[in-house]
Amino acid sequence: MEERYQHSVNGAAAYSADINLYADEAALADDRVFAELCRMLPYQGAASRAVAPYRVNGTRTGEGATYPGQCIVQPGTGVVTVKPFRAFIGPRSAVALGTEKTAWRDIRSAICVGAAASLDTTVQIDATGGGIKRFDLVYAKVWIDEAGAPVTRKVKSPTTSQVTTQSYATTTQTRVEILVQAGADNSLTPPATPADSAGVYYCIPLAYVRVPAGFVPNTTVLTTDDIWDVAPVVTMQTGGALVLKPANHNFQVAGSVQVNTPWSWTTRPPAHLPATMAGGESRLIAVDLTTGSESHLVLNNLDDSVDWTKRVFRCCVTAVSSSGAPGGSFPWQFTSKPCPGQWLAYLHMGQSFQPDISITGPGTAPCVFSIDSTSCPELAATSVVTVYVNLTTGELKIDYINAPNVKLFIWLDASAQYGDA
Repeated sequence: MEERYQHSVNGAAAYSADINLYADEAALADDRVFAELCRMLPYQGAASRAVAPYRVNGTRTGEGATYPGQCIVQPGTGVVTVKPFRAFIGPRSAVALGTEKTAWRDIRSAICVGAAASLDTTVQIDATGGGIKRFDLVYAKVWIDEAGAPVTRKVKSPTTSQVTTQSYATTTQTRVEILVQAGADNSLTPPATPADSAGVYYCIPLAYVRVPAGFVPNTTVLTTDDIWDVAPVVTMQTGGALVLKPANHNFQVAGSVQVNTPWSWTTRPPAHLPATMAGGESRLIAVDLTTGSESHLVLNNLDDSVDWTKRVFRCCVTAVSSSGAPGGSFPWQFTSKPCPGQWLAYLHMGQSFQPDISITGPGTAPCVFSIDSTSCPELAATSVVTVYVNLTTGELKIDYINAPNVKLFIWLDASAQYGDA
């Protein structure tokens, strides 16, 4: 437990330090929890910094329209839209005798949200003249412990007892401001993130924007290919949690992808991955397709707890024919072996960006995996089982033909959404 103010003597005076202590206890409670969960790097000549993108774990049909993607900076007409996020600034001082706890947990965070009508923030991009192109940087400026608006109070002098009227701030705040750093004309070298200001504020790069020649604010349409996502994403690694995120050389300014296949005025490097494509989803799925006792019918949902679109999938499928499952249906129901050797595993990679396989109902859809009786002899002859994603609803679904008469156990791993694909 943190140090806690205790007013144990009735009638005792309360001083400014006392009031500030229990104000700190309340105001810094969330940041001290984040410090334990996020384990941001200690001070090493500069404060570490990161963002937590806003994301909704709802389906498009079940819980309203899904918040698109999770790249923070999204393209627009003459502007870019900055999605909500929480900014984190790590410990701001080196470890010294007596300040060890501060160096351990002294982080600050603040939420960036738009106006009341929207959670988004619209950011204007300046015009370019004919023949002039730019790379601009959209970045967050985080103000730490900024004084709030002044208020007027009566103040009694502790020495003279004289009462005067004074104007002063009674609050401090951590605040996020979104700004744009324009790049040099016709230069493919992106602008650097502005320097911090002596502990007053800290800057976090979010994305570079490719601004075409003749760009007109509120008129020219930007596309996802114009957004170079570089926002550093905070990860929660307490307790040895697994962290899934793109390799940093797939998005960094000085990374291998940019050095070898740099951004141009017309193309985005094919190997670019957004920094905010961090995290993911995993599911365990049991499917019984025993003829006459099917647990899932054709085009049934397997999972609609999240939006499954715009993801890369890795899955391991185990299959056993209905006649080859002694004493039960699935691995945990066998009495002879916990993991029977006759269960064969099939590894697959899939995607949910573009339709690529024929489906009985929808026509074509993105394929997570597909097995047939040739690749998987446990299936009945000529049968096919396909798991796919409905691009309209975001649902994970199953399709099959010719009575597979098989039991499947699926371990599915999905990346986070690639919002700017």
